[in-house]
Amino acid sequence: MKTNLAPRLADSARWMQTLSAGERQRCAIARLLLISPDVILIEDALSACDAAGQEALTRLVFARCESSIIVDVSNRSAPAEL
Repeated sequence: MKTNLAPRLADSARWMQTLSAGERQRCAIARLLLISPDVILIEDALSACDAAGQEALTRLVFARCESSIIVDVSNRSAPAEL
């Protein structure tokens, strides 16, 4: 896994080919947190992340987007405390 992409932010690389599936999913979650839309529809958005990463990111989305309507459809079990 790539750990430090900050020096490459100015690159015009094809990021869809450069980043792993999990990295692309985490970037999508970061965009979601920045935008904080009124309605969030998530369908297996974290399938490429490990179980601990899925739970942590799901908790983060629910905590940071508490005023959003969130519909999360996935094949993983939801954390018990959401």
